[in-house]
Amino acid sequence: MRRKFLYFKIYDLKEHPLEIETLSLLEIESLIGKVEAVDNVFQLSKQPEVKRVLEKDVNLQDALTDSLPRRGRHGYLWIGDTLPDVARALSRLSYIKEIFLFQQLLEPEPEFIKQNLKNLTFMEFDVNLWRVYKFLSFSYFLNRTLSIGTLSKSEGEIDTHFNTLREELKLTPEKIADKDPAQLLSFIQEDSKIKNLNLDQRSPNDGILNNHWLRTLINTLNPENTGTIENPFCGNGSILQEGVLAGTSIDAFDINPVEVIMAQANGSINSVNGTEFSRLTTELHSKIKMLMSASAATQTDLFLYSAEGQFLSFWETEEKRFKTLGLNAQLEHIQKQIAATRFLIQTKAITDLPKINALFNAALINVIALAARKKEKLDFNDSFSKILHITYLKLYLLAKLQKFYTVPTTAFSVENRCVFSTTEPQADYQGVIAFLPHRINRNGFEKDRLIIDLLNLHASPNKLEQTILGAKQISPQEREILQKEISEQEGFYSSLPKEGREVLTRLELMGKQDEVLRYYLLWKQYFEIFKSFYDLVDNGAKICLIVENPVLKIDKTAISINSSKILENCIEKDERLLVNPLKSFRKGIPHAKLIYKKELSVLLYEKSAS
Repeated sequence: MRRKFLYFKIYDLKEHPLEIETLSLLEIESLIGKVEAVDNVFQLSKQPEVKRVLEKDVNLQDALTDSLPRRGRHGYLWIGDTLPDVARALSRLSYIKEIFLFQQLLEPEPEFIKQNLKNLTFMEFDVNLWRVYKFLSFSYFLNRTLSIGTLSKSEGEIDTHFNTLREELKLTPEKIADKDPAQLLSFIQEDSKIKNLNLDQRSPNDGILNNHWLRTLINTLNPENTGTIENPFCGNGSILQEGVLAGTSIDAFDINPVEVIMAQANGSINSVNGTEFSRLTTELHSKIKMLMSASAATQTDLFLYSAEGQFLSFWETEEKRFKTLGLNAQLEHIQKQIAATRFLIQTKAITDLPKINALFNAALINVIALAARKKEKLDFNDSFSKILHITYLKLYLLAKLQKFYTVPTTAFSVENRCVFSTTEPQADYQGVIAFLPHRINRNGFEKDRLIIDLLNLHASPNKLEQTILGAKQISPQEREILQKEISEQEGFYSSLPKEGREVLTRLELMGKQDEVLRYYLLWKQYFEIFKSFYDLVDNGAKICLIVENPVLKIDKTAISINSSKILENCIEKDERLLVNPLKSFRKGIPHAKLIYKKELSVLLYEKSAS
């Protein structure tokens, strides 16, 4: 066997260089093994074989140096005789744009090219008795797809842009060198305004977040894709969606019924046929109009058992219920259309396919959220059509992406339940990943409570709100227990690190006794949750916690509460928890409405046998 080289070229991204270095190395070592960091592409010349090849081919030099990261590390180098799983690396690595394979000309073409890359355009450079292959990653094609989706408003525009991309990828290195990269779709820079695949429009900022880092964490938790990842506090399904695109099986759950519906929709987007969705969307619109024109004046037996008759009976009950909700004028204006849409989805009158019904439900929630924000009345049919069209275009984009890369179809589940429920695990989990709620909770489900009530998503939403982390209300009995633990420094308080005690003391001196109890309870719940994750997984499995550290504003004073550090210290202090801290780092999240960046702390642990 002759020595081979793999060079992994990093994207030119806008995130902080240290963040990119941390995350890219984390995932590449999980999928490939040990590699050498290449902070400057010219370091490749330190390898005599690679240096001889590069000296002979200007086009290869251009391919290696085009669109280099403007700051920070350029890539990674692997050296060995037996190639690792390159096809898996191409389909999973999220921070790598291209992979270059250097092998001697006499070596046969790698098997993975024939088996896995039939539809993929790649380049070959034959230089000085060596052959160099340049492969584009799935992450690259997904990014191009999202860029095209951001630029396009119709199927025709999407088709045109994809045809342009395909033609550009066929260009020889010589022809590429003659063109301006800024004018090529294949070279377009990462942009903070590129829209992702998330279907949730309740918060516009969620639709433009870069999710490379989430895919990295999934790759790290389950590099072999051999098991299932549990995703508590799944929210609207950002992690779930990235897991599905990576071919990872995920069991997700959340206590908020609205988030559960959004997560179901976001997880389904990869496995719904766009043409069928479009046909059923037309049928849905038609039947909503039919139900809206139904009249109680027709009282024949046949009418009473028809869809119109059943809807009028349903609407009679719903109208009375809606009057108790105190809806604003905008929602009152469209309440019957909301009821008609819900009736058709709930009765499976359009389809019994759960994934398509999840997409319909998500679109309905987006319309309700839009109406709640609006100051003027909206046209339900127009708004609902636009939101469903956006969903359809995302399905269409993914179908186009499949022409380049086969996106795997994988199993997932989403449940509406509490993290402290006694539900037995449904799988052998390879790992757990969770966004931990960061705030003490006073307002329950906040704006989502209106949607829960309007769509009747839960029989007892008040009870459900009591089980949210941070607790909407602390019972007198629990309050007494917490106060006793703090005053007598026993129970969980005895394991609380110095940082946590200092925060509680400061809050108490400021007269914020309620905040003292709430943050103490929140940290206590964090620790209990980690222990439940620890008990859930086997030795060798990984646990990833993502925590946002809140800033508490009291009068003119801002107190930064480092909940992640407090939790980290509690975990490391407990001798019963046999874990290896693998990585701890911070991730900046830009926020449209804030003048500062939100910052998340990511804690990654591996359960060990000793």
